[in-house]
Amino acid sequence: MRSVVLVADDDSAVRFVIEVALKREGLEVITAQDGAECMAVAASGAPDAILLDLRMPVIDGIEVLKRRSTWDPSGRIPVIVISGTDDTADFDAIGAAPVVGVLHKPFDLVDLITVVLNAVRGSAPGGADVTADQAGNQTP
Repeated sequence: MRSVVLVADDDSAVRFVIEVALKREGLEVITAQDGAECMAVAASGAPDAILLDLRMPVIDGIEVLKRRSTWDPSGRIPVIVISGTDDTADFDAIGAAPVVGVLHKPFDLVDLITVVLNAVRGSAPGGADVTADQAGNQTP
């Protein structure tokens, strides 16, 4: 069975590019255009990993992370933050949140694919064994 990645971003062009790149890697992709959609899909148990934009309408990515216990009580789904902001307040807010990586827009698609593949391979209960620094470089 193919791994499923949820891409939550309000920018349709970003969602499309990521979706095409991940499908080429053999992954199934589900998309959400805001945090409310993201949490609903995540709560269904469908995704093996989530790419989460921080700045979205309705409910932003930071609030999605704060509410994680409602949509992922076991903490099993690895979350990779993607962000077009360098606002340190945003990153301070996610500092204690359980994310496995942070990629800044514009990000390199090869870095994104590497981080996502590592996350889905390690997405058994307990989360993935991958991190990414703010430059987008992943480490085991």
